Amino acid sequence: GSLFGEFTVPLGDPGNLTLRLDAYAQSKQFFSNVGDTLNPDTVLPSYKLVNARLTWGDILGLGVDASIFARNLFKEKYYVGGNAGQSGGLPNSANAGFPRFIGGEVRVNF
Repeated sequence: GSLFGEFTVPLGDPGNLTLRLDAYAQSKQFFSNVGDTLNPDTVLPSYKLVNARLTWGDILGLGVDASIFARNLFKEKYYVGGNAGQSGGLPNSANAGFPRFIGGEVRVNF
């Protein structure tokens, strides 16, 4: 499931500030289409992700927005899928999710 909230504070002539927070949680999942039958040990554990974004919108009335954001804010270690190889005599492998990522963005509206 997912949940988000967005809060905007008007600053008048300087523009506005918007804070967005979102959370995503997932229960366990199998990465083999035959579950735990022909390919045992193909279940991935549950995980939770929190993301945040702060935007200064319409900076000084110029039509420019600037944002800073963070994904996977709390450095959750999680897996998003995998390759089931046991039915073919190979080991199973799981694909790790993205680590914490912090970035910025500038947008010009015209």
